[in-house]
Amino acid sequence: VEYLINEVPAGPSNLVISEIMHDPYELGDDLTENGAFEWIELLNISGGPISLTGTSFREGIDFVFPGLSLNPGQRVVVVRDLAAFRRVYGTGRDVLIAGEFDLALENQGEELTLQSRSGTTIQSFTYDDESPWPREAGNGYSLVYDGGDPSEGSSWSASRSLLGSPGTIEPSEPGAPDIVVNEVLTNSVLPQVDTIELYNPGPDEISIGGWFLTDDLGQPRKFRIQEGTIVPANGFISFEEPDFNPSPGADPSFALDSYGEEVFLVAVDPSGARLDYVNGFEFGDASAGVPYGRHAISTGAIQVVPLTNPTPDAPNSSPVAGPLVVTELMYHPSAFQPEFIEIQNRSSQPVSLGGAEVTGVGFVFEGNTPDLLPNEVIILTEIDPETFRETYNVPAAVAVYGPYPGKLDNGGENLRIRLPEDSGIPNTPPLLVANDTVIYSDDTPWPASADGLGYSLERILLQGYGGEPTNWSASASPGGSPGLVPNAPSRDWREQFFTPAELSNPALSGQFADADGDQLANALEYLLGSDLRDNASRNDLTINLIELEGEAYLELTHTLREGVSEFSAVIDRSSDLRGWAESNEIISQVSSISNGDGTSTVTYRGINPVDSDLDLYFRIRAVALP
Repeated sequence: VEYLINEVPAGPSNLVISEIMHDPYELGDDLTENGAFEWIELLNISGGPISLTGTSFREGIDFVFPGLSLNPGQRVVVVRDLAAFRRVYGTGRDVLIAGEFDLALENQGEELTLQSRSGTTIQSFTYDDESPWPREAGNGYSLVYDGGDPSEGSSWSASRSLLGSPGTIEPSEPGAPDIVVNEVLTNSVLPQVDTIELYNPGPDEISIGGWFLTDDLGQPRKFRIQEGTIVPANGFISFEEPDFNPSPGADPSFALDSYGEEVFLVAVDPSGARLDYVNGFEFGDASAGVPYGRHAISTGAIQVVPLTNPTPDAPNSSPVAGPLVVTELMYHPSAFQPEFIEIQNRSSQPVSLGGAEVTGVGFVFEGNTPDLLPNEVIILTEIDPETFRETYNVPAAVAVYGPYPGKLDNGGENLRIRLPEDSGIPNTPPLLVANDTVIYSDDTPWPASADGLGYSLERILLQGYGGEPTNWSASASPGGSPGLVPNAPSRDWREQFFTPAELSNPALSGQFADADGDQLANALEYLLGSDLRDNASRNDLTINLIELEGEAYLELTHTLREGVSEFSAVIDRSSDLRGWAESNEIISQVSSISNGDGTSTVTYRGINPVDSDLDLYFRIRAVALP
C-alpha cells in the first residue's frame, strides 16, 4: 500500500458517513429498479489528506475503496448503479465517485458499518425511518449528518432539497434560494387554463431566469424559464400551459395530467449547471376546476392536498374537506381490538358510494352500494362487519363494511376518500378525486392515547382539514364511539350567548360585532374561549422570549375553545403594521394542552432564533371555515 507524503489512513477521527440516499425518488422504469439510484457520501473532517485505500463497508452494503485520497473537507460518493446515478445527476460528478457497491440499502433502515484497512470500526450505526430519525427523509430526500453521535437520529436531518446533494455541501439559501411550486391547476374549466404557480417566501426578490420546470425528473430540462424572470419578495409568479406546452405532443413541451403526475422546479447556476435544489410535488386525480397546492399545518409541516378553489398569484385557499369526511379513526388499537374508519356525509345532498375508494386500506365500494344520505354515517373495519357490529353495539341504521384488505400504519400515513368523477374525455375511465385527506401521525401534537392505548382519534372539526392535528382529539373512552356521530346539524354558535331577539340585531350579535365593547370581535372571543358578553373576560395572544441552548426564541400562546367547528385561529406577522402574512414560515406549534375548563392552551415557538435587527408584530384572527 502506498501513501502520499503527510497522508494518514482513514479512521474514526477523520472520516464520517455524511449523507445517505437510502430511499430514492421513484425514477425507476422497466429496465432500472428504483434502488439503483441509491448512494452514500463520505467526508474527510480532518485538517489533512487521508487515504481511503482498503477502507470498506462491512454491513449494509459491500464495498472496498480502491487507492484513493481525500483532501480536507473533500467528499466522495459510492453508488449502487453508475448509469442510474448519471441519469439523475449527470456526468459532472464522476470524479467524486469511488465506485459501485454491492447489496442494497433498506428503505426502512438497517445497520451500516464502515471499517478501516486495519479492521478498526470507523462508524457503525443503524439508521431508521421512524422518529427520532427524521421522517421527512425518504422518497427522494436524503439523510444528512449534522454532527454528534451518528447512531442518534437527532444527529441527522432530511436534505433541504429533493434528490439530496451527492459529493457537494448542502446548498444554502443564498446559493439556491427557496422558490417553491405552490399550486397547480391540472383539470381546468374554461376560461381557466392549466397553470403552475411558484411562490417566493423570502424577503428579497429572486431571479429564476434559466431555471427549469418539468413533469419528469428523468428529463429535468423541459421548460426553460425566460432570462430576466423575477419572483417578487413574498410573491408569486405563474406559468400557463401555452408557456410550458407550446408544441403539444413534441418534446420538450409537456402538459399537466388531470389523472395525476408530478411537477418540479429545477435550479441552475448562471452557467446552466444544475444546482442541488429541486422543489415540487406529486399530485393525484384532480376534480374539474380544483387545484392541488401546498398547505401549512399548525406544526409548520407542508402538505400537498386538493384546495377548495384556485387563487392565482395569491395565498392558497383551504384544503377540500367533504362532502364525505373521516370522523373517527382507530389506527393503532390495543391488543385484540380491530381497526376501524368512520365516515360521514356532512353535505345536504346524497353522495354515491359506488366505486369510491379509501386509500391507505385499499377498500373500494361495490358499484351497487347505496348512496350515503346527508349526515349519515358508515364504518369500515378490518374484521367481519357483523362481528364488529356485535362487539361495538353499532346502531342498526349505521352500515358497516369490510373487511378491508390493507392495514393502517401505526406510525401514521396518508388516508384519502376518493370519489369517481367523469373525466370529460371520451373513452377514458373516471377520475378518482380526493374529497377528504387525513395525514395522521403518532408524533406530538397528535393525541398519544390513540397510539396503541385503546383510544381512537375523533374529528372535532368536520369542516376543517383532516391533516390538521388540532382538528382531532382522543376519544373520551377506550374503544372510541363508532357509529355514534350526531346526525343533527350543529346549532348557530351565537345561541349560546344571545337571545332570539338579540340574534336578529347584527350590530350586537354579528360575528364581527363587539357585544361587550372590549375591542375584540364576537367571533374571536368565541374562538379564544372568553365570554363575549363580559368585557372583563378577555383572552389575548401573549408573546414572550425564551432561552434555548443560549439563543433567544419567540414563544406565543393563546387559548382555544375546544370543539369549535366554525372558525380556526390564524397568527399573522408584520414588520411594519401595514403588510401582513401568515406566520407558519417562522413559527410552529409545539403543544396544545387542555385546561380542563373547555379551553386548551396552544403554544407556538420560533423556528429560528430571534433576529434583533428585525421588527416583528403579531396578531391573531378568526378565519371562518367552509
